[in-house]
Amino acid sequence: MKYFRNLFFVLFLFYHGISSSFACTMQSWDLEPQYIANSNPSVGGIYTKNGQVYSFGSVINIGNGWGLTAAHVIDSGPPVKAYFGGNILEGADHTSLIDEWYLHPLAESTGNNFRFDLGVVHFSDEDALSDVPVAKMRSNKPEIGDSIQFTGLGSYGVVGQPSKKPNGNARGWNGVINSFGDGDAADHYIVSEFSRNIYLSGLGQPGDSGGGVFDEDGYLVAVVSAVSAVGYTHYGISTYACGLWTEETGGWVTEKTGIALFDSTNPNQGVPEPATMALMGVSLLFLPRRRDN
Repeated sequence: MKYFRNLFFVLFLFYHGISSSFACTMQSWDLEPQYIANSNPSVGGIYTKNGQVYSFGSVINIGNGWGLTAAHVIDSGPPVKAYFGGNILEGADHTSLIDEWYLHPLAESTGNNFRFDLGVVHFSDEDALSDVPVAKMRSNKPEIGDSIQFTGLGSYGVVGQPSKKPNGNARGWNGVINSFGDGDAADHYIVSEFSRNIYLSGLGQPGDSGGGVFDEDGYLVAVVSAVSAVGYTHYGISTYACGLWTEETGGWVTEKTGIALFDSTNPNQGVPEPATMALMGVSLLFLPRRRDN
């Protein structure tokens, strides 16, 4: 399949387990507090249940009671609950059950799921999430070379060493946009390559799926989906994220939720409230799930 000609393998980043999820691979254990501080607070965790199997991923609060995530995070079982703020394993600051959800109609019909890997969920308790920052979705396409920041929930580690167990914290890591996909999918997703030269760089791991990719102004430009690599311990890994700037992607989100996207070049619209973008340098991400019975 032509979309995969440059990939060793593609891994969807979603974590299966009753009390676990994944985040980024770091260059130093000592930088863990900085990665946590660099996270965008509009991103939380979400879990689904299929029989006795619980699966965890990430979700973005886009306002009006709606959350945006990756389709493969919620396609194996009904999404149950979302968590925002604090440590989701020790007790999140804000939680809500989920009473409605939709998958992008093309998410399962394409050979490369990350092209349309989008899903939306509705939070049943909007009041409980009223203090959770809302991510503003960007309608205009970013450019190659733009700095971006990823935020997801899950485990962490050091390149060349096994990841540590997940501890329930959201983490933000930095990257740049290296390309926009391949072939006729070039308009649909971001490709970001890992670089050891970027401060707070990272590697997406299971549980980051459904997390956010933000530009330097804090606008949400894409949703984390997958990663290609020889293995998690190697440099040169590419992260894939589904972009929101096309009618097929961002337009679908608006159709389902009624929430409009923003043109980041329009000064009259303002910019999102600053979250933790001060630490930002560059970032990457894309991830599946893991299951425990």
